[in-house]
Amino acid sequence: MTQIPDGQYRGSVLYADFSEARTDAPIEAPLSFSEVRDLASLGSRLDGLVMEATPRRLYAFFPQAESALKLAREIAQTALRARADLSRLGLDVRVILGHGQVTMEQGRVRSDWTHRLAGLVTSVPQNGVAALRDFVAQFPHGQLNPAPRPSARSDLFILPMTDLTEDQETRMAGIGGGIDGVYLTLTLRVRGVPQTFRSSDCPILIGRDKSCGVQVSGEKASRVHGRIEFEKEKFYYVDDSRNGTYVLTGGGQELLIRHEKIVLAGEGAISPGAPLSGQTGEVVRFSCTPSRLSMAGAAVDDGDTKMMRTERK
Repeated sequence: MTQIPDGQYRGSVLYADFSEARTDAPIEAPLSFSEVRDLASLGSRLDGLVMEATPRRLYAFFPQAESALKLAREIAQTALRARADLSRLGLDVRVILGHGQVTMEQGRVRSDWTHRLAGLVTSVPQNGVAALRDFVAQFPHGQLNPAPRPSARSDLFILPMTDLTEDQETRMAGIGGGIDGVYLTLTLRVRGVPQTFRSSDCPILIGRDKSCGVQVSGEKASRVHGRIEFEKEKFYYVDDSRNGTYVLTGGGQELLIRHEKIVLAGEGAISPGAPLSGQTGEVVRFSCTPSRLSMAGAAVDDGDTKMMRTERK
């Protein structure tokens, strides 16, 4: 166990909250004791002082911001591995990071800012990692890649976990239908009005805020609910919300996306915060056809068309 003498320090504090929702019964231990043990052990190996490590939360101090970020990434990876088990899909892990002056007293940190972390963690997206402005400032411009994204709070930034991207992309693309080809344009339709976007228009923000390129209304929609990005010759929808997004894929499946990304291929729909069948707000319809497949004469499957016709109100 790392020991840090009493005194004044500048460093980073990580606060992680673990919860799990199931319909049958409340979950007292969202993380297993072995998962907690492994995370606490890593925190110590990273020269951190782990002040609390339980199945419901983890609280640690690090002299270096880079070490705190490494543990945050491992926590996110632990959640991703756990949610691969269908019985643990309700697992919700939220991590918040801060940096500043603290006083160390008998193995605990005291400051005028660390007490805020427990309250602010509820503003972090589900299964996400976020940081206060002072923590982000510890990294030179461009070192955090992808760059931190603003949240609904001006002092809180979302930190994309780049090491999770490949696993999520593979899983989501696999169940989203065929995605071969080069995607040049994307058509989005809200209230029956189409908008056509190219890769250079990305990122395209979707939400209630006036700053969003695609505005939607609805009680389940966040100010900035999600965004569309273009990479590897394809358009992706990325959920940034607290309520999640239901995406009707080109293959006819309706998927709940929480802080994940999914390829937009064929014809489908993006439903903020609620399934299409229960959506009382606005839905974003999308159409995206790969040019390579179009040149080869590929046709859209009739099943997709029927699905869209069924869902249209």
